[in-house]
Amino acid sequence: MKDTPPAIREGSGACVPVSTKVNQLFAAFHLRGCDEEADADVAAAVGRTLGRPVLDREITELRTGRPEQSPAPDLLAALSEHFCVRDTHLTGGEDVDNRPVGQTLRLMVSIRDLGPAAYRL
Repeated sequence: MKDTPPAIREGSGACVPVSTKVNQLFAAFHLRGCDEEADADVAAAVGRTLGRPVLDREITELRTGRPEQSPAPDLLAALSEHFCVRDTHLTGGEDVDNRPVGQTLRLMVSIRDLGPAAYRL
């Protein structure tokens, strides 16, 4: 179906849409009190990695789960590289050590959002 976002399975066996995983990356990789990276900035960085233009619309479509066609594996791999996660997190390939990346990202966000005051000794 054209409206069904591409999805992959996570460690629990639950089907997690690529859009959810991409949005987790955007949410996790920015400093506390700062905005997420803009789709246009990520598209430019991913385009430099790929050596070809990537439109901000392509990134937006990945985030909304409504790409016009299935995302190219090289685009997903470059997006993973931009956010410093294994490309298997987005492409659905087998991860060597089966790390639950989604859980790790949620933990990172929680720690970041608590701030240093939560760790006073």
